[in-house]
Amino acid sequence: MPPQMPGVYPAELEGTFQTRDGELLIRPLRPSDEPAHAAFFAHLSPEDVRLRFFAALRELPPKLMFRLTHIDYVSEMAFIAVQPATGDTVAVARLVRDGLSKDGEYAVATRPDMKGHGIANHLMQRLFDWGRAQGMDQVHALILSENRPMLAFARKLGCTMRRDPGDGSLILAEMKL
Repeated sequence: MPPQMPGVYPAELEGTFQTRDGELLIRPLRPSDEPAHAAFFAHLSPEDVRLRFFAALRELPPKLMFRLTHIDYVSEMAFIAVQPATGDTVAVARLVRDGLSKDGEYAVATRPDMKGHGIANHLMQRLFDWGRAQGMDQVHALILSENRPMLAFARKLGCTMRRDPGDGSLILAEMKL
């Protein structure tokens, strides 16, 4: 898969994923998804938000919402899982290249009622495929050491774990692509 030009929506990356409750549309996030992204965020539990953003937030500040929904598809990608009938976002996974390096940082969030359906794993595998196609060779995530579900998920993905040398409350989960 050749690298994308900045700003060009990669429609060829759209697909579907079958869960036990029905089919989801999987696609790259678009700027027009901002309202659905805000609604998705509102469905996350306060604890999920704190563990994902390392802070208690009731809503995403406008600048952060803009930053999360306006991506260039070259140095970063975000895949969302959408319920086709309602247009509701049920999960999002993101991979951002670290500057000009071949490394990237990933993050994932799933609506509480959709956890355990394999959606996060599917999104991450798509992200890893995208990262490889972009020339990345390693990914990592910073995870709060108390976030046992995410640590277990990162291990399941194949990540190795170590304490972040700069902050003992964080675990660095790393994986070669």
